[in-house]
Amino acid sequence: MLNSENKEKKSSFAGFLNTNYGILAGIFGLLAFFSFTFPFLEYSTKINGVKSYYEVGFIEMVNGNFRFAWTIYLTIGIVLVGVFFSFFCFLFKEADVIAGFCYLLGLILCIFAREIFANNNIEGFRSASFTKGMGSILLFLAIAAFICFVWSTRKVSFTISSICEDGLLIASAFALNFVKVDLIAGAGSFNLQMLPLFLIALRRGAFHSFLCGGVVYGLLSCFTDGWGFQTYPFDYLIGFGSIAILSLFRNQILSKKQTRINFKGELFIAIGCVLSTFIRLVGSTLSSMIIYKYSFAAAVAYNVTYIPLSGLVAMLILMVGYSFIIRFNRRFPTTKRITD
Repeated sequence: MLNSENKEKKSSFAGFLNTNYGILAGIFGLLAFFSFTFPFLEYSTKINGVKSYYEVGFIEMVNGNFRFAWTIYLTIGIVLVGVFFSFFCFLFKEADVIAGFCYLLGLILCIFAREIFANNNIEGFRSASFTKGMGSILLFLAIAAFICFVWSTRKVSFTISSICEDGLLIASAFALNFVKVDLIAGAGSFNLQMLPLFLIALRRGAFHSFLCGGVVYGLLSCFTDGWGFQTYPFDYLIGFGSIAILSLFRNQILSKKQTRINFKGELFIAIGCVLSTFIRLVGSTLSSMIIYKYSFAAAVAYNVTYIPLSGLVAMLILMVGYSFIIRFNRRFPTTKRITD
């Protein structure tokens, strides 16, 4: 009797989590957001032999004249976007993965906040360190991201066909990464590696595209590009994980009853590709600032020479081949999420 009651309690609790995991993740996201009101950084100065210590929170960021304070505003904005998608998971398909991606992105930005802040032109600046406030922010964001990704995996089915298709598209992106066109001297190079990753986002959804783009392809290209693993979080995990943004518009681009191209689908291809490319640009810009100590203007000037062009060309190819994608998708339909 007791065992049956315990099983019922466990099943009811599991059912509650399956239904309300987005709310739970959103609560932790809000806790991270409110933790920004407490001091999360401490820096020290030494002027004329006198050492001074200062604590910095969101209020000090707003009132102070700190370079790169915009990165904190960006982080808070990204966290709030994650909270929005967490609370409205029931309205948007793939919203749980997007929310998890936002929390993960905020987590990475916070981890590197000290290095970003250390580039401030503060008189007598010596060092910067995290306070307990940042520890709370990191903990809450990690829990929120964990909840989103764990529950999103419970709703995704992996089949032999999906694994093979993902593998072929990742291999295509990897091969295209070596077919580069050098642009302005000292700038990056243009290639079509984003095109197969965009196809994964359209065919398989947000979780597959984040896993294939940010994790699998990101690691492969990071190890072979030769820039070092320190570039992985921003240039690769964020840069190619951002492909998952396109999946938000998958139902508008490839609906079940769709047999021909339409303006709505073309429009959402453009919107999804632009947003994904923009997130990649942000990630690479932050990487240039943190790892290579570029100024903001120099980082943007470097990355804007090749990332938008790569995204634009991939977007145009998708738009031109939209009718073929529709026919292919009808001929070889993908395995839907269990909840669809």
